[in-house]
Amino acid sequence: MMNLQQIPIGIIDEPSEPHRLGMDEQALGELADSIRLEGLRQPISVRPSSEGRYEIIAGHRRFAACRQIGMVAIAAFVREDDAAGAEVERFSENMQREQLTPMEEAIAIARYMESSGHSLAATATLLSKTETWARTRLQLMGLPDGLKGEVHAGRIAIASALAL
Repeated sequence: MMNLQQIPIGIIDEPSEPHRLGMDEQALGELADSIRLEGLRQPISVRPSSEGRYEIIAGHRRFAACRQIGMVAIAAFVREDDAAGAEVERFSENMQREQLTPMEEAIAIARYMESSGHSLAATATLLSKTETWARTRLQLMGLPDGLKGEVHAGRIAIASALAL
């Protein structure tokens, strides 16, 4: 069950395990400008965490943009998900966006498979991707940290990194 509420930004915590490795500050500024001019078009999703606080499930960039422009409350769907359910929703939301880097996709797939117990084949089907695509992303997790950073930054191609 979920319901829409206006929640004070000060009691919302960032995701405990975000899929993004960072946010593009220029793109975040552009999103903040858009929200300032047109308002927030899509509420974020949160779940109760502890002591009257909430954790972001989906909408981390929207939350950051609203906080950047000084909003004191944000529209949020409050979901009663446990940690595994929150991870499934976070995974689904993020994988449908094109802004993830291959490393962020790899992290999301690995976390989703761990929390859901789904196989590689089932995960690939959920994403409407091939098993080969999903397996390649998972192989990135085994790279040394320096290569992971290069793939994340787009300075080295996936195939080249995996060949090294």
